[in-house]
Amino acid sequence: MDKIHIGGLELLTVIGTLPEEQERRQSLLLDLEIALDLAAAGRSDDLTQTIDYSEIESRMIRLAETTHFQLVEAFAQAAADIVMSYEKVAACTVTVTKPGASRRATVKVELNRTKA
Repeated sequence: MDKIHIGGLELLTVIGTLPEEQERRQSLLLDLEIALDLAAAGRSDDLTQTIDYSEIESRMIRLAETTHFQLVEAFAQAAADIVMSYEKVAACTVTVTKPGASRRATVKVELNRTKA
């Protein structure tokens, strides 16, 4: 399966379980791996034969700016739901990194979703 990768998208959002985390925007890093058949797009050079990754980026920014979550897992699921809503998408992997979640480690959540 062919893939489109969108990596290192920095987003500012309200996320966290602590009261002080719900009072300010925090940085998240978003990586998307989107599986779909890109053969027709590669042959035709036609955007309608693929997905518009700039549109997906805009939708992820809008998600971050307009929602509040407690869990990184919930944000990742919302992002996956957006990606999987595209008809041409067969599967996706969403990785969300919350840089400030731990003082000693990098915390990432990775979700894999596939259409039946």
